[in-house]
Order: sequence, then structure tokens, then C-alpha cells
Amino acid sequence: MRFEHMKQLIVTVLIFFLGANINAQNLIPNGNFEEEVICIEYNLKCGPMGWRLASLDPPSYFSEFKKGDTVASAQYTSFVPFSLEYMGKYREYLQTSILCPLEKGRQYSFSMKYKAVEFAVKEIGVLFVANYIITSDNQIITANPQIKFRNAHFLFDAKNTWITLNTTYIANGTEKFLLIGNFLPQLLTDYKEIEFSGKEKRRSTYYIDDVVLKPADDNHTCDLTDYLTLIRSNRYRHTNPNSNFFPTMKPEKPIPFDSASITEVIKYKPIILKNIFFDVDKYELLPASFPELDKLMKLLSYNSELIIEIRGHTDNTGNEFHNGELSHNRAEAVANYLKTYGIAQKRITVKGFASSQPIESNETPAGRQENRRVEFVIQ
Repeated sequence: MRFEHMKQLIVTVLIFFLGANINAQNLIPNGNFEEEVICIEYNLKCGPMGWRLASLDPPSYFSEFKKGDTVASAQYTSFVPFSLEYMGKYREYLQTSILCPLEKGRQYSFSMKYKAVEFAVKEIGVLFVANYIITSDNQIITANPQIKFRNAHFLFDAKNTWITLNTTYIANGTEKFLLIGNFLPQLLTDYKEIEFSGKEKRRSTYYIDDVVLKPADDNHTCDLTDYLTLIRSNRYRHTNPNSNFFPTMKPEKPIPFDSASITEVIKYKPIILKNIFFDVDKYELLPASFPELDKLMKLLSYNSELIIEIRGHTDNTGNEFHNGELSHNRAEAVANYLKTYGIAQKRITVKGFASSQPIESNETPAGRQENRRVEFVIQ
């Protein structure tokens, strides 16, 4: 009885904290930023669950605000839409997945709260994209966002005041992710200093909270139950917040693994484990995988200095966040097999790459099968 009560309590708390209950149907994961990632090696909060910067860094995470703020939730995040640092080339873009496909031609409502610090800019945009965007070193993304908040008055008067932005959007049916930021080139960015902190390096910081995307008519057809369970189960999984799901390197064609033919250590080259088997959408290793894993175990046992990274990959079918979790779990299943047979944990790291590194076209069944793979890299 006590256990059942605890399960019910956990589910209740989960739905409350995620701010995306089934009735409200917010298609943005963790839109109120109450759900956080925990780094298990530090046992500290790393950032808001479900959100990344386009540079793959975790967004800043705040859980305190001054007396008198009217923000609805106690935790929120931020991004940098404008900076005088690095010759004005430093920008941050918040990025997240859209939980359910948007229907072509359907109208959706979008809203968020924000507050500016130091500088305010004239335009903030919301960019819907089909593929996850990755930038290097927080570079400027020049694009034409589908949603533009560009009223100078309320954007410039946001100093220490939470302001709600809202609008509607007609979907084209290809949207899978969205980014929030300033997409104008530096020379076209109209900005205004609203306070001076005295710091040598100055930048605009926009606090963001309560991001909501939902059908304008409130006629909901998407069931988010599975995602709510997934995002909670992932809370303690990421030991390094910079290595989740979406890598920065370009995919390299892996070579087949055959320990008998490896006469010298091949470092930094992906080596595919061809005979690793899972049931569809599962991450428990099937017994047919054991011979291939035993070869890898033998290689590591005979070369005790080797350190490897195990990488999981999926095709592009389904939700990319789910694919990220699945690819990570499959890589971790391989790592756990090796650890069970005596390979030290410190010699193994794992990453889940979702569908971001295809080696074949995802347009054919054969290509998708090749892209669903587990490989390792000798570090």
C-alpha cells in the first residue's frame, strides 16, 4: 500500500513539475524549466531538462528571483541575444524539441515570458527547423525566424520586469525543433543599454520562462504520457551535460570490428560492432550479441591501457529526444556487459547520438538499418 501511494505521488509530482500536463498540451518540453538535469558525478543541477544551447552547452539555470518578480515559476533559464564581447560575434540560442509533429496549415499559439539585463535588443525571434542546429563557439545564426517579436517599446522597457510575449503561428508540417534568440546580423541589431553593471565585458542577458506552444483551438490529439515518463527517467543519466545526444563532429564511416585482424591500435576511428542486436525500440541486449561483445572484451583484456568510447546511433524515425535516449541506453547496455566481465568502468564512456550521424540515407529501409548501430572509438 505504501509503495503504491509513493508511485502515485511520484507521478503527481512529475506532471506538476514538467508543467506540461495532458490537458494543457504544451508541446514544449519542460517549458517552465522546473525539471532539471542532475550531474551524477557532482550531484548538482546542470541545467533545465530538455533544453540546450545551439553550441551544445547547457543553458544557465536560475532558481531565485528578486522580491516583486511576477514570473509564474520559481526556476527559469537565459540566453545572450547581443554582446560587445569577441567583436560582437558571441550569441546564444535556446533550442528544444517539439514533442509532437505540427500539422500543416494548423494554427498554433506561442507565448513566453522574458526579462532583460544590461542591454535590450529590438527583435527576438523564434525559428522552427526540421533538424537540430549546432554552432561552434556560440556563433551568430543568421536566419529569418517565422516568429518575430520586434516592438521596440516593450523590448527596450524589459529591465527587471517580466513581460509576456504571445502570438500565433501557421505550421508548415516540417517543424521538429525550435530556437529562441536574435537572428539578425550584428550590424542590423538595434540595441539599447538599460543598465550598466560596471563589468569590463558587457552583454545582454534575457531571462526566459513559461514557454508554451499549443494548438490555438485547444483541440488536442497528441498524447505526451510516454515523453513525460522518458524525461523523468533521463534526469540522472547525463554525467557530462556537454555530451548529450547531439555531437559537433561530422560522422565518419565506421570500419568493421574484427579483433583477429587488428594488429595495431586504431585510435579515433569509429569501429562498428556489426552483430549487436536489440528488439525494436528496446535496449536490452539479445543473446546473439554476446559473441561480438566477447571479441571486444578480449581486445580490451589483452590491451589493458585502452580506453574506449561506446557510441549509440538510431535512424531518423520517431522523436529525436526519444532516439537520443534510446541510442544512449543501447551504448550503455554494451558498456554494462563489458563491466560485468571485468572491464573497469574508468576505461569506458558512452554517448547517444540519436539520428545526427547517419552513414547511409534514411530514405530506404536498408539505409535506416545501417544507421541503427553501435560502434566504439579508441581514445
